[in-house]
Amino acid sequence: MIRFTAKAVSAIAVSASFCMALAATSAIGVVTSNGNIYLNDAKTAANATVFDGSTIQTQSAVGQVRMTSGSRIQLGADSRGKFYSDRVVLEKGTARVEGYTASANGLKIETGANGSAALMMKGATVEVASIAGNIRVYNAYGVNVANLVPGKALDLTPQDAGASAATTVTGVVKKSGKALLITDETSNVTTEVKGAGLKEGERVQVTGTPVAGAKPTPPATQVIQVTSRKVLGAAAAGAAGAAGAAGAGAGAAGAAGAAGAAGAAGAAGAAGAAAAGAAAAGISATTAVVAGVAAAAAAGTAAAVSVNNSGTTCPAGHSLEPGTNTCN
Repeated sequence: MIRFTAKAVSAIAVSASFCMALAATSAIGVVTSNGNIYLNDAKTAANATVFDGSTIQTQSAVGQVRMTSGSRIQLGADSRGKFYSDRVVLEKGTARVEGYTASANGLKIETGANGSAALMMKGATVEVASIAGNIRVYNAYGVNVANLVPGKALDLTPQDAGASAATTVTGVVKKSGKALLITDETSNVTTEVKGAGLKEGERVQVTGTPVAGAKPTPPATQVIQVTSRKVLGAAAAGAAGAAGAAGAGAGAAGAAGAAGAAGAAGAAGAAGAAAAGAAAAGISATTAVVAGVAAAAAAGTAAAVSVNNSGTTCPAGHSLEPGTNTCN
C-alpha cells in the first residue's frame, strides 16, 4: 500500500499545475534577428522561442518570425507586435505577413494561405499593400471594407466602430437580378444599394446606412439604404477611367517586377500610378468610407520592411536569411 504525505501530494499538485501551464503556453514559433530584440520586455539576441501571447519589439534590426504552421512574419526595425497562434497584432511600425492573419487599429487583414501583405502604422491610419494574392480587410464587426489585388496599396482609417456606420462609395451601378450593386473604385468592395433614383449604368457617389438584417446579393458584402446620391457621369466615362488606371497600375507592377520587387514600394507605386491614370481620364481620386473605415490610395510605401538592414532587396514572397545577405 502506497501512502503519500501532505507534502508529497502538494508537490505532485504543483508539478501537475506546471505541466498544465506549459501545455497552455506551447511554442507557436521562433524569432530570429541580426540584432537585439525584446521578447516580453526581456532583451534577447539572435533567436528566441515565441509563445502564444508573446510581444516582440525590434530595435535597429528586423525580426523574422517563423510560425510552427509554416507562416512567416517580418517585423521592421523599431516595430512591435503581439503574436498569437492565429494572428499577429501590429502595435507599432511595419510588418510583412505571409500566409497569416494580422490586425492593426481594429482592422483584420487576411492574406489567405498563399498571400503576402505589408502593413505600416501611421498614427490612426494603417497602410496595407498586397505583395501577393488577394488581401481582404475587415472592420471590428466583420464587415469587408477593402479588397486589394497585387500591386495595390490603401491607407485605411477607422472612423466609427459602430455597426451602423455610414458608407460612401463611388462606382458604376450594375444590376444583378433585381438587386443594384456598386463596386467601389477605391476599396474594391461591392455594396448592394437601395434607394429611389438609382439607375443601372450611371457612375455615382452614394452615401447610405446599413440595412439591419438584410442579406446582400453576392458578391456584395453589405446592403445600404441610400440617403444621398451624386451622379458623376455615364458608365462609359467610368470604364475609360478604370482602363487608364489599370494600364498605369500594370505598368508600375511590371517595373516593380523588373526591379526585383521592392515589396510595397512597388505596390504603392502601382496604386499611385493607378490614381494618376484615373485623374488623366477625367476621374478625380475618391475616398471610400465603408462601414466606418475610410479607404484612400496610399502615397507611401508599406512594404519598406521587405528592404532589410543589409540593403538587400528580396523579391516578393522571400526574405533575408538571418545572418546572411541572401534571400531565401
